[in-house]
Amino acid sequence: MKVTIKMIVITILSVMVASLFVWAGGNKLSGSEQSIAGFQKMGFPFWFVYFIGFLEVIGAVMIVIPKVRAYGAGILASVMIGAIVTHIVFQGIATIGFPLAVFLVAVAIGWFSRPHWFKKIFCSIPILRGGYSCEAL
Repeated sequence: MKVTIKMIVITILSVMVASLFVWAGGNKLSGSEQSIAGFQKMGFPFWFVYFIGFLEVIGAVMIVIPKVRAYGAGILASVMIGAIVTHIVFQGIATIGFPLAVFLVAVAIGWFSRPHWFKKIFCSIPILRGGYSCEAL
């Protein structure tokens, strides 16, 4: 297998994102009073802190394993959609910069790590293709 600059960049970004989510998810899974209080203040149930922490840690582990990297990125991007919405609702749109940046990095990692079967599905549905040449994907 030929190592490319793209692969190196994706791997470095994956490790950076994984580090962030291992820290954040581990903090939630440890039952941090600050995490629990923050979630309860927003009206989320107690167990939701652990659920999000679990998703963050599982996504972080998956994003550093090349064969499942795209799936881990999908999990983390989904978590970040929730974070963006939560920030908008409870703190205002001005606070979404960091969650939005992490979301975009996770989406980029997922896109460039997508499995080959994804390209076949994407290219078989004209409305998804939107004029893109599938050879370029």
